[in-house]
Amino acid sequence: MNEAMKILSKRLLLLCAVFFVSVVYAAPSADDLLQSCEDSYLQQDYADALAYGKQALPLCEGTDMEADCLNLLAMICFRQSDFEQAIDYAQRCYRLHAQTGDVNITADNSSMGTTEITLSMGYNYTFSLLQIKKKSQK
Repeated sequence: MNEAMKILSKRLLLLCAVFFVSVVYAAPSADDLLQSCEDSYLQQDYADALAYGKQALPLCEGTDMEADCLNLLAMICFRQSDFEQAIDYAQRCYRLHAQTGDVNITADNSSMGTTEITLSMGYNYTFSLLQIKKKSQK
C-alpha cells in the first residue's frame, strides 16, 4: 500500500470514528433531560432529579419548557430542604407566568395527561412556597 493510500485510510477511519461518536453519544435534548428530571423526582431520587434539572434549564430557556423546568427544580429543592434555592426557582417560574399571563395553568383537567397533572399540582406547590415566603416577611 502506498503512502497516499495509508493517509487516506487513516483519515477515513478517523471520520468514521467521529461520526460514530457523534451519533452514539449525542447530547441529550431538553425534552430528554426534563423527562429524566421528572422521572427521578417521581421516584424520589432528588439528587439525580436536581442534576437533570440543572442540565435541562439552560436548554429550556426561552422555550415553553422553561417554567416547567423551574417548577420542577423548585419542588426538588424544597424536598431537599434547600428552601432559599426553592424560593428562587419558584419566583423565576412565577415571573415567567406573570409575563406570559399563564398563571392559571389549565382550565380543563379532563384532557390532561399524567405529566400535565403532575406539573399542574407542582405549580400550585411552587406558588404556595411564594405565599409562605411573603407571609414570613410580614
